[in-house]
Amino acid sequence: MFKFLRKYNKYILAVGGTLLLITFLIPFAFTNLLQGVGQGGATWATINDDRPEKVTVSDLARIQRELQLLQFIAPQLAVQGIDRAEYWYLLQREAQQGGFVAAAGTVLQGQLDQQTLALLSGASGENAQFVAETMAKVQGVSRMLQAYLASNRYSDRRLRHEARRKFHRVEILPVVLEASAPDEPATYTDQQLLDQMNTFAEDAPGEGDMGFGYRLPNRAKLEWLVISSDSVGTMIEATDQLNPVALRKHWRREYEQTDRFGPPDPDAPVPDAVRSDLLGALRSRRLAEIARYANDQLRIARRGLARRGGYQEIPDDWSGLRFEDLALDIQESFGLALPEYHAVGDRWLTVGDVAEIEGVGTATTDKFGAVPVALPQLVMAARAFGGSPTIPIQQDVAGPPLRGDDE
Repeated sequence: MFKFLRKYNKYILAVGGTLLLITFLIPFAFTNLLQGVGQGGATWATINDDRPEKVTVSDLARIQRELQLLQFIAPQLAVQGIDRAEYWYLLQREAQQGGFVAAAGTVLQGQLDQQTLALLSGASGENAQFVAETMAKVQGVSRMLQAYLASNRYSDRRLRHEARRKFHRVEILPVVLEASAPDEPATYTDQQLLDQMNTFAEDAPGEGDMGFGYRLPNRAKLEWLVISSDSVGTMIEATDQLNPVALRKHWRREYEQTDRFGPPDPDAPVPDAVRSDLLGALRSRRLAEIARYANDQLRIARRGLARRGGYQEIPDDWSGLRFEDLALDIQESFGLALPEYHAVGDRWLTVGDVAEIEGVGTATTDKFGAVPVALPQLVMAARAFGGSPTIPIQQDVAGPPLRGDDE
């Protein structure tokens, strides 16, 4: 036995070392795979068989951020032991569908005050709105679990029977109210109105005493350019980058590296799948090139501005590079159709309004870490809204390029 081991020790070490290296790299491979598909609209999971509901990678990124926040403050929570993304997603989804999750602002009336919320926001690196929304979900899950533990146990058949019995019966208690009108309409002085405003200035509507509240949510106005992947693909198809030589080289390279599309056959026509794959790769590279170019032009326009505390000091008379001019520059430099200019300047947008903007509302960027950050989170991290220690966004300064679901 020992003679055999001495004779083949080099081969045994080579095979064993290779297996050990493969085992060591497996976790990193899964991590890189997740980051590679993390382009906002990619599907992470699907719920329901009869009416499928897609859960995107953008949803997963938010769930992971919520989990990090939960683990950060776990000792102070009634809901503990949640360490898996799918478990937390299903819990908070069930709580929201059951009506247990209240508005984010209501957490300030419960276990959080403004000071504690600011401390959690600063320590975790998340903005106050995100912390408040997460804590509202935590309270909703806690109420749901308490309701489940304290409720009576019914089988599904008995529950349907009880519901039919109760809903088929109604109790009416008539009450006669004598109508009376004041002798004179109520009047208030300017000082009384000012005192009322000051008393409930920091409360959101519906949250103060008797529902009084005058604090408006954080809102913003936006402008942006859209460079569609279709226009880039059309531009590439008009060039010679998809010639037969390039297509066959791509076919052979993909077969050797990934074993896709089958072995190249010099006598067979190039499959359409090979052409589509090469076009997609060229389109992604050109979009990244355009994004770098646009970001460089915007940065050049800000050259010379002083920086303080991670933000640039903007003079009152500074206008920067107009997006309309940037669109013309991109069109001329890359031979594209003119990028679409959009602006919402006639109304203020809340974080919910931003998320619903078609095309750009779900776009993300990976500039601030491995977890993609969506446009609503970028807007709410603005300096004017309190700022974020990890996401430097400010008024009148363009943010990083975003990538939509269709690239």
